[in-house]
Amino acid sequence: MLPQGRYILGIRYYGLLSSPKMPDVRVDGLLTTRSIDTPSNTNEIYADLDERTNSYYLALHFYIFTLLRLRKIFPQSFVHSELLPVGDPDTEFRYGLILAFHRLVVRMSPICLDGRRVFLTVYNRASLPVLSEEIKDLNWTSSSFSVDGFYLFRFRPLRPGVHPIHESEFKCDLESISSTIEC
Repeated sequence: MLPQGRYILGIRYYGLLSSPKMPDVRVDGLLTTRSIDTPSNTNEIYADLDERTNSYYLALHFYIFTLLRLRKIFPQSFVHSELLPVGDPDTEFRYGLILAFHRLVVRMSPICLDGRRVFLTVYNRASLPVLSEEIKDLNWTSSSFSVDGFYLFRFRPLRPGVHPIHESEFKCDLESISSTIEC
């Protein structure tokens, strides 16, 4: 039971549906908001969201790329508070830089997909998504990116008690045509 107060409920759907449905909301067992259908064109915003990049969004988010480039000199808790979304505490995250004309090369052990869904979002320097997809393969390689930015992997458990992913079980490299950089 939560203490009395004002709360904001945020809902994140993993995997875009053609017609998402918002669930009923109950507070202390009482129905406060009925389930509603969302418009069928709700997800169209994602198709060209990165094309809305402009100086305003770049000014708001310029520091994220720099923060990730220099993250070894900042406390990890500070980097997490600036970068990671607020959400389910069971979600695990991996993140790093994307450089233009590079691609991500991901290698996972089977345990990463056992009892989990893995989602990747790649953002440009204005923090607008340029790629968002579910990763279902143990070995996965992206196309080359045309812009600098950063990536964020979300590991969503499908059931309680899924063990955390060990560092050795997930490897992500940033690869250019001429070399590979560990990220």
